[in-house]
Amino acid sequence: MNMEIDMLYKDYTGAEGFVFIGDPHLTSKKPNRRLESDSDIIKVTVDKLFQGIEIANELNYVAVITGDLFTYAKDSRAMLMTLLFKALRAAKHKVLCLPGNHDLLATEVTDDTALAAAAASGLMLLFPDECGPCATFLMDGKRIGLGGVIHDKSIPEDITDWYDDKIDFNILVTHHDIAFEGAYPGSLDAYPINGCDLLVNGHMHGTKKPITAGNTVWFNIGNIFRQTIADAAHVPSVWLWTPGTTMPTQKPL
Repeated sequence: MNMEIDMLYKDYTGAEGFVFIGDPHLTSKKPNRRLESDSDIIKVTVDKLFQGIEIANELNYVAVITGDLFTYAKDSRAMLMTLLFKALRAAKHKVLCLPGNHDLLATEVTDDTALAAAAASGLMLLFPDECGPCATFLMDGKRIGLGGVIHDKSIPEDITDWYDDKIDFNILVTHHDIAFEGAYPGSLDAYPINGCDLLVNGHMHGTKKPITAGNTVWFNIGNIFRQTIADAAHVPSVWLWTPGTTMPTQKPL
């Protein structure tokens, strides 16, 4: 990791864990089966994110969004962005966000996307690479690696060369279609990733049972906002991880 990136992440000194927040899907246009008005749906979606940030603050954790902060890449309605900025400003440690497929135009976070505007505010940080390391954290005397892979990039089979220092526990954040409960077209089977202890996946909106593949636990946390009738039984939750554990623990919202 270069010095420039190290300086960006200096704010995380003293953090004690992570709060993983699945696919907030902030939007100013309500999904068809939701009962709220367009104005109210903004408040509902941002409030879910704010609850996750509050939990992170209470625990002295870093909030990590697993992708799809927005439903529409170019949705930058003033009310939506204002409430988002207020939520991000409340974070004790700057929120980290992996770009998801809904955040991108083509395959990039271009300057005309809402995610680019949120990052330009200085109130949150994006994972710095399309596929690669984000930062290392010293937590409870352990060195924790955090990296990410955006939606259209291949998840590597080996990440041992991502960090210069010895890593005690390595976490990879992804945003992919993964065959957690049976294969389907385009889905990816879990496999061992050398150097990765825990893979935390966004993109798929329901919480899935984890899969252990060799030394790597793959886990899909599910989103914090129910978008469709198919999500009716899903419990919107954030997931807490602290050194000394493998699996995150559920915190319903």
